[in-house]
Amino acid sequence: MTWCDIKCYDYCRMSYMPKDVRVLFVGESPPASGNFFYFGTGNLFNYTKEAFERAFNVRFNTPLAFLNFFKNCGCYLEDLIPIPGLNVNDYKNIQFPVNYPLHNQFPTLLDWYIERFQCCWLNNKSIRPIVIIVVVKRVFDILKRKFNKRSVTYVSISDGQVLEDAWKESKIVVFTDDSGEGLPFPVQGWQSEYVKRLEKILKKLKKATILKNV
Repeated sequence: MTWCDIKCYDYCRMSYMPKDVRVLFVGESPPASGNFFYFGTGNLFNYTKEAFERAFNVRFNTPLAFLNFFKNCGCYLEDLIPIPGLNVNDYKNIQFPVNYPLHNQFPTLLDWYIERFQCCWLNNKSIRPIVIIVVVKRVFDILKRKFNKRSVTYVSISDGQVLEDAWKESKIVVFTDDSGEGLPFPVQGWQSEYVKRLEKILKKLKKATILKNV
């Protein structure tokens, strides 16, 4: 994977970034297979599209049709790690070189990625989303330990009133399942459960008028 390849992913992703990001989906990293949500390929794309179709009773005949709908709703997908094929466990024990300026500031490379994410999406009020949906459980577990509790509140899929209360308090809503965990990634038999849970969330966001143009 070259730097040019990584920039290609970034350019494609940013071409679908809404001016007003209301719902931020958080993944782990683009797949090593070459599939990518913003290429209109892969499990995350396919089953997220299915959840939107079921929640809004629509049919997207092309990947481009869904990606434009996703954008127009105010939705955006960001990966915690921008390098395809890598996961959070790959970075847990990797440290910056001793002579590197960030060595004393961040214990591991993963800590730097988390800080980068928080600076961009939680601390920057100009682009801060209303809702965060984490689509990989191990990423959810890590971010939950790092998030500032004064900035976010956790809302289970079944609890709609808390969603509206949190929005009024200007807190970012982080959705969980009923056991307090993030959504399961749609692989290895979790596809239907992912669609089911995401569909529930989307219907709540629609009812609360958080999503745009729906």
